[in-house]
Amino acid sequence: MVNQYPHIIKLDISVQQDAVLDVLGNWVVPEIDPQIIEIPCRYEKNQAGKVIPSADGGQIVYTGIAYMPLGYPDISVGKAFEIYDPEKVIISSEAKDFRRGQLNARLWV
Repeated sequence: MVNQYPHIIKLDISVQQDAVLDVLGNWVVPEIDPQIIEIPCRYEKNQAGKVIPSADGGQIVYTGIAYMPLGYPDISVGKAFEIYDPEKVIISSEAKDFRRGQLNARLWV
């Protein structure tokens, strides 16, 4: 049987909170527990040297594309993540672009 999404994206979606004053008047940044989600995906390397257009009219050179199902949150540009081939890390990078289509979502790495 063919597995449409054989890889896994691990992404930290925890939200950084602002510093608050404690009872002594000191600024304290609250500690947060990381919230790691795992998104099934299919990662394909950019072997042809393709580029995508950027918002300012330039071109973005990317390493590969990860295709994933639609039912997951958007990944903002610049967000760090890792893609695994079940047990080993394939790539550790930042998002260069993210777009939703009719059938899937695409993340440019």
